[in-house]
Amino acid sequence: MRKDKQEITAAVKDRTTDMLKLFLNYIEGDIDGFMFDGLTAPLIIDESYHQHAG
Repeated sequence: MRKDKQEITAAVKDRTTDMLKLFLNYIEGDIDGFMFDGLTAPLIIDESYHQHAG
């Protein structure tokens, strides 16, 4: 029974897309660029604070 399971696993693995490889190919290996794309630093202190402080 164990041999059957190993054969099934091997057969499925041969026909399954490597999702990590697909993802890295999609982002062209630029993990940092992908992770930080579109991120902006929020404005922590609004302008009214600056007007009253000055």
